[in-house]
Amino acid sequence: TLTMDDAFMQWYSQLGGTSEPPCEGNTPGWVDSAGDGCWWYEMFDVPGCPEEGDLYAGPMGTAREHCCYCWMDAPTSAPTISTSPTLTPHPTSSPTVSSSPTLTPAPTDDPTMDDDFMQ
Repeated sequence: TLTMDDAFMQWYSQLGGTSEPPCEGNTPGWVDSAGDGCWWYEMFDVPGCPEEGDLYAGPMGTAREHCCYCWMDAPTSAPTISTSPTLTPHPTSSPTVSSSPTLTPAPTDDPTMDDDFMQ
């Protein structure tokens, strides 16, 4: 006889998903109060099951007690996104020393006349 977990994994693998659980050690036959096994938490919660792992206790207990996925380390905090620019230090007034010289154009003997100069 197929359990709900087995039936789900067969269906999920037909859709292209992996039928391999992300870990080992689930309590065989465990289901929550809705009749869902550990696969549900693997699909709809993050490792450690912080959202749903302590809810919906079945006759044997909660997902955190019976699903290896819910024993995994959960992220300690969500990444933060800043909408303000990151400020960098402003330039200092101290000169910098360069080991290579800066070339400037060579002077010419032909003067140039600026139209503004003649007015």
